[in-house]
Amino acid sequence: MFEVNGKQYDFKFNTERISIIEAAAKTAIMGEYSNTNGLFSLKTMNSMFQLAAKEVGSDKFLGQTEGAKLFEDALKERGYATIAVEIQSALMRDTPFLFQAN
Repeated sequence: MFEVNGKQYDFKFNTERISIIEAAAKTAIMGEYSNTNGLFSLKTMNSMFQLAAKEVGSDKFLGQTEGAKLFEDALKERGYATIAVEIQSALMRDTPFLFQAN
């Protein structure tokens, strides 16, 4: 969970949501995660805000316009590294099976 402009937001990931983000960002999320140690490109992070971020208590994802604005505001208010860690934490929380190596 994170706060921007006085409102609480959170990311919600599942395999379907990740597939939608991958199609929009034109990149494999786990491939990018592996290659960059979780420091996603700005384009990928923007897509995640548009397609996987929700205001706490809402069932609706933000969408393109609101998500893109929130990403810009979060980047300025919280900084790139903080956002990257918040995305990493949400991915690990919601899709731990993507990080398992049996």
